[in-house]
Parts: sequence; structure tokens; C-alpha cells
Amino acid sequence: LYDETYPDVFDFGFSLNNVIFSQNLLDGTSTQRLLVQNPEGGIQNVWWSNNGGQIIYKSDLGGDTVYNVYDPATDLLYTQWGQTIGTNNGVLTSFYNLLAGTATIAHYTSQTVYNDIWASASLTNPPILLWTESGNRRFGLRDSISTPTTTIPTTPTTVDATPAPDACGELPSRIAIGDRAQTAEIDGIGNFNLRETPRLTAAVLRILPSNTHFTIADGPVCSSGFTWWNITLDDGLNGWLAEGFEEDYYIAPASVG
Repeated sequence: LYDETYPDVFDFGFSLNNVIFSQNLLDGTSTQRLLVQNPEGGIQNVWWSNNGGQIIYKSDLGGDTVYNVYDPATDLLYTQWGQTIGTNNGVLTSFYNLLAGTATIAHYTSQTVYNDIWASASLTNPPILLWTESGNRRFGLRDSISTPTTTIPTTPTTVDATPAPDACGELPSRIAIGDRAQTAEIDGIGNFNLRETPRLTAAVLRILPSNTHFTIADGPVCSSGFTWWNITLDDGLNGWLAEGFEEDYYIAPASVG
């Protein structure tokens, strides 16, 4: 809803929607309830989510389109930097890395609680999220996982650029919490991404060369099509490292090799 009593956030030469109201139009005694007022970046579109318990709206921040998920009951708001649509128990977000050509679709029940349900690589365009059935499907851990068709890069610069299909079940783990381990020696691979969280979209804390020693601190976690282990380097840096891809182990027991 555009309301002239609320000023525009930016002057783009046209009026941005800047207010979101809710009202039961079937109830003649109901009144409007102000949900969102004049957010930074304006309001471009509005969708219901989470069985009507949340709303999603688009904004323009610094020239980038972002999707905002707002919970009227708790007044909590978080932002997603990928296309986001509502489900009946949260939202689906599509993350796309243009430079790497990788994509991940994740289901969020809150800003910090999520599950990766699909991943792929070698894409020239980002995936588009659309509902194809009635809104009674509940998404959760492994509730709707698609097996992507992937290609292995011939000269990868880092080892987790191409997700393996269901890697969590295809490559038996050779390590456990408390073990000493090291990054493996693999032909054509010389760097391993240590990430902040166990997912491909997480920030890279450090790029580890082969034969880097560390201690397994936690895990395993299945995410983005990989098995991840939380490791602590000898200098104290802690992060998440993928165990391997298809037949190649990226993490080897310290006594191997």
C-alpha cells in the first residue's frame, strides 16, 4: 500500500510502496493493522508465508534486490540476498554464485535455522523458485531433496566449487571427533576452503594447502551436498571443511600420506 502520509525512502521518480497493512476484509468490524512502515529500500512486492504467520517483501538496497522476511507476532525481521518464496512452515531461498556457477536452495524456519535441500553447479543462470502444487507440503531436513546432475571441473581452484550428489551417503567417513587429520594430496587440487559455517555460501576463513594438520572438533554435518567437519587448526583457527567429493577424500587421517 502506498500512503502519502509516509514519506518515500528514495526518490526514483516514482512512488515506492512504503507501508504494509493487514485487515480481514470479510469482517466489517475489523480495522487495519500497520505491520511495516517506511522500510529502508521501500517495498516492491508482498507475499504471505508460514501459513500467514510471516510476510515476505522485496526492497532495493544500494541497487541490489533483497528479500525481507518479517514476523508480525514477534516483530522479527531478517534479510535474504537470494530469491525467497513462502512455504507453510518457513521460506525457501535460492542462493546463486555467478562467478562459480553454483547454486543452493535452502529451507529456512528462522534466520539461523535452515536446511539445504538442493545444490547444483555449472549453471549459467540462477534457479527460479515457483510453487507447483498446493501449499500443504512441509519442507524440512531431507523432506524434498533433488539429486542434481553435476560435472567435475577439470582445473578447480578450490575443492568445494562443485557439490557432489548426496555426498553424505556415498563417501564413508574415515575420521571422528578428536582425531588428528590433515588435508589430502590430490592431483589437480592444491587448495581447500575452510568455511565459517558448513555450507557453500558461507564465508571462506582461509584457503588451506595440502598436508595442513588440524584436529577434528565436531561433526559430521550434511549440507550443500557435502559431509562437513568442524576443525581446529594448530594456530587455533576454527572452521568447517568438506570431507570429500565422490571418490576423493579432502580430509585424511594424520597417519595417512
